[in-house]
Amino acid sequence: MAEPTPAQAPPRRAATWAQYLKDEEGPLHEWVGGDVVVHMPATARHQAVIAFLTQPLGTFAAFFGLGRVFPAGYAMRLGRDGPAREPDVLFVAAEHGARVEATHLEGPADLAIEVISDDSVGRDRAEKFYEYQEAGVREYWGPDDGSRSRD
Repeated sequence: MAEPTPAQAPPRRAATWAQYLKDEEGPLHEWVGGDVVVHMPATARHQAVIAFLTQPLGTFAAFFGLGRVFPAGYAMRLGRDGPAREPDVLFVAAEHGARVEATHLEGPADLAIEVISDDSVGRDRAEKFYEYQEAGVREYWGPDDGSRSRD
């Protein structure tokens, strides 16, 4: 399959929330507007950045009993009828631990981090930023001035 350019939209297919939860599409797929959106696999550098962020944040949160840190692959459902996104890293504060379910986070994370890839700049800077803001994600670390990663 050809790698999409930033101008190409990722493949989508219609699915209910229940179908999305049972889906084994692959490492990164999100539920947006009643469709499963399949994204390109991450590069080794992208995954290394996620590990670099997840390990110290997770250790710090666990040591001080602050909450839990999850790497990509754990969906965050942004409201009852909202989309389900898979941030590269997310943190759920201890006081919001009831939101953590076996298959997904039901509601906003306290921190969502997106590591930028060439095919995700627009999605991360616009779509996700506004979705996260509207859903009540307390802190969003993501793209800054539009520069792209070198992965």
